Amino acid sequence: MVLFRFHEPCGLSLVQPSLKHFREGLMVTRPAGTSALEFAVVSSLRAAQLMRGCTPRIESTHKLITTAQMEVAAGKIVRLPYLAPAVDPV
Repeated sequence: MVLFRFHEPCGLSLVQPSLKHFREGLMVTRPAGTSALEFAVVSSLRAAQLMRGCTPRIESTHKLITTAQMEVAAGKIVRLPYLAPAVDPV
C-alpha cells in the first residue's frame, strides 16, 4: 500500500546542487583541507556571532549565514588548533 507519491526521489535535489547554483554564485565552496563538518561548525558559530551584532569581515549584501560561510571560505575566520591542557606533576 502506497501512502505518498513523490514526483522525484526524496532528497535527490538536495544532494546534488544544480549548475544554476554554481553559475549564479549561490554556492559557497569550502576551502581545501577543511572537512565538511568543520566548515559547517565554524560557519554556524560565526553566523551566531554575526546575529549577535559582530562586524562582518567582508563586504556582503547576503544574509548573515551566507556571509559567515563566505568569511570562512575566504580564510578570514579559522578554527583555532586544539591545545591540550598542561598537566602539573603531583
